[in-house]
Amino acid sequence: SWETATFRISLAAQYAAPGDTIRVAAGVYTDPQTIVLNGGLTLIGAGLDSTELRNSGTPTVQIRCEDGNLSISDMMFTSQPASPYPIAIHFSASAFALSVERCRFFQYEGAVLSSAAFLDVKNCAFINCGFSDASDAIHVGWGSGNGRFMNNTFIADWHDILDTYSVYIDWPFRGGEFEFSNNIFMGYHTHIYVALSTQPVVIENNLFLNNDLEPYPTKRAFLPYISLVTEEAIVRNNLFEGNCTEPVAPEDISCVDIRLYRNVQVYNNIFIGEQIGVKVRHDNEYQGTPPFTYTIDHNAFWLESPYPHVVFNSLDFHPYDSFYCESYYHETDTTISVIDSNLCRDPMFVDTLGYLLQAGSPCIDAGRPDILDLDGSRSDIGPFGGSAGQFYVYQDLPPATPAEFTGSARSNGATLQWQKNSESDLRQYVLFKSTTGAISLDSAHVACYFPLDSDTLLRRTPDDLSILVWNDSTFDPGLGARYTIVAVDSNGLVSQPANEVYFVGTAVGDEPELPLPQSIELEQNYPNPFNAATAIVYNLPNIGAQPASVRLIIYNILGQEVRTLVDEPQPPGRHVAYWDGRDRGGNDASSGVYLYSLQVSGIDYVKNRRMVLVK
Repeated sequence: SWETATFRISLAAQYAAPGDTIRVAAGVYTDPQTIVLNGGLTLIGAGLDSTELRNSGTPTVQIRCEDGNLSISDMMFTSQPASPYPIAIHFSASAFALSVERCRFFQYEGAVLSSAAFLDVKNCAFINCGFSDASDAIHVGWGSGNGRFMNNTFIADWHDILDTYSVYIDWPFRGGEFEFSNNIFMGYHTHIYVALSTQPVVIENNLFLNNDLEPYPTKRAFLPYISLVTEEAIVRNNLFEGNCTEPVAPEDISCVDIRLYRNVQVYNNIFIGEQIGVKVRHDNEYQGTPPFTYTIDHNAFWLESPYPHVVFNSLDFHPYDSFYCESYYHETDTTISVIDSNLCRDPMFVDTLGYLLQAGSPCIDAGRPDILDLDGSRSDIGPFGGSAGQFYVYQDLPPATPAEFTGSARSNGATLQWQKNSESDLRQYVLFKSTTGAISLDSAHVACYFPLDSDTLLRRTPDDLSILVWNDSTFDPGLGARYTIVAVDSNGLVSQPANEVYFVGTAVGDEPELPLPQSIELEQNYPNPFNAATAIVYNLPNIGAQPASVRLIIYNILGQEVRTLVDEPQPPGRHVAYWDGRDRGGNDASSGVYLYSLQVSGIDYVKNRRMVLVK
């Protein structure tokens, strides 16, 4: 109340009675002494962007609780690195619960040190917490109880401190049941470590992103994303983005490392990048209690070679045995090992910021059949599938531009090759060719269609199954030729064209510099009619002030503007724009005839063209 208000949080804590709530107004507070919150108190700020508790060197512990439940919310904790390094919250009331919600912690030796019977951390951000070896953003001490970590973000941007952890749980013998869901982890050398828990540890719907371990190759065996020395573990519907930059042996770093297993289930996860996926090991230090069961199924592995997907080292496997996407079943008196129904295919993300799946992804409805998404369908593989995932609309994007498009010419023909696209919904390639000038992406310049099953026209090189090759027997070395290629998916979406390959005259060499267009040219869109997307090619001459102001506009048959595709200055040369059949509001345009017009430096291009959208 106003009658009990004070200018320091520590004084308010001294005056508070058990069960009271302390509300802290907006502002910056630099309390010179430790704030003791005993007796079952609640501390509420005005918001993590409004109420800041700042450590300017003292005390070494900002908030301490030794008795009673404690709830802290809606505050920002900030500190500057100092010696000794400060601790934000130290909770040693082992018979009680600690709740931390909607708080931000910036630059602490440890943000939360807890021995609570139950620790609940939700909707918090931990930024650069942990400044020395064996320090952690959250440290759950020996003898603690259970815990839940939901919707938090852990970020560290250093690369010179070893053995830092996002969450370190040390022998929780009074409980040990922990849940991690919908968190983002990035930058710490190990994100989750649980030691000697006999209760289930569930890790689901989290993003684990790019641990950079390159400076410490000798430490790789001890620094996975997740390290569980536990008897019961469920790791499901997570994304692991690996980042080992050198080939490693099977005993080195992995995304998931599990020991002391009795019942381990790893399913519905996506593993991408350069890192071993899952390592399960049973050593003499942690024997556990048989029978031991480990099941690794319905995961998607998109890992760079030579990184194996699964590595075993147990009572039945000596030394390390590596597995890729093959299925495996092995049963003894002590152990049942199952590897089954895993994918080795591109997950097809919309982008690598949100990691949402595209329409056509092989991970959609491909998780365990008994696990459902929020919409009631079979679970997707990945961080947004399952009952704790999210509902979203799958975007249908064009395929990626065919990569590494190169060629060579001989007197009896030309050979072209390119990197095979990894999209699961790819339908065909279309190769364009011109012997008289610039290539237009229209039917008149199509040299060949390549359905994926067209082995008579398209073959893979013996040494690399991802390289596709085609021989053009009609190539005339006297005329020369220009080639480009696009990829088309099963819904008719067309990629951007690959770089052009040039053969001039009878000589084969580097691509010559293209002459600039002499006039404005607006070509017919391709494909036309189209279903989902179409390409529009136009050429800009080197006339007047450059770069010139360019607008490319779509109109309906009534002359009403539907969409502006281009509105920016552009240099002379050949340009390609794509229309996905949507209006300016992102809504699908109806079937019918549309016009497109090019404006350069404010002058309408007089030769409009028509195109047909067919749904």
